[in-house]
Amino acid sequence: MTEKMPHSAAGQMLGYLYQCEWALVELAQRWFKDAEATLRMEMLDDIDLLHGSVPVELVQSKHHGGQGEIGSTSADLWRSINSWCDALEILGDAPLPLLRLVTTQQVSAGSLLEKLRADPQTRDVAAALAALEELAGDDEGPKTTCPWRERFLRCTPVVREALVGQIVVDDLAPRVSEVDSKLREVIGVWKTDQARAKRSWRS
Repeated sequence: MTEKMPHSAAGQMLGYLYQCEWALVELAQRWFKDAEATLRMEMLDDIDLLHGSVPVELVQSKHHGGQGEIGSTSADLWRSINSWCDALEILGDAPLPLLRLVTTQQVSAGSLLEKLRADPQTRDVAAALAALEELAGDDEGPKTTCPWRERFLRCTPVVREALVGQIVVDDLAPRVSEVDSKLREVIGVWKTDQARAKRSWRS
């Protein structure tokens, strides 16, 4: 049966599967560097990375089946910002964690999101903040993101600056079908497999 059901939740379930798989990658990447690294899901964010009991990174994971781009008006971006505004209220005066948007899409060329990548050569928080504030106040912007953009503007200028300063956009993340290979790479299983293959070939 190839016809797509009108109320199918397959896309949503795939997103949850991706979130679980990506959580393993995130934890594996940190565990080698921080023995106190822990992880929890669906608390402050999709994925919370902690040092002991202190949140140090909040991760939004966005999976898309097809190739596409994420731009400054994207619902994924503004939904993430809205989620982080909620998290900051809960955290109160606690240190602000890193806020990462992990997406399988690619940042649009010329988008303000290029200024929020981790690359220090292109990162420009001040310019990104100014652009986000302008977009948030645009009455002609997409109606879907309007509540999230309004929420961002309700934050004080100091909070908005601090929030944007912690955002890092990680685009072109592996899709569900590619996460297993990524996890093998992170934990070094692929090296063991290669060594075993070489021994087998020589014998």
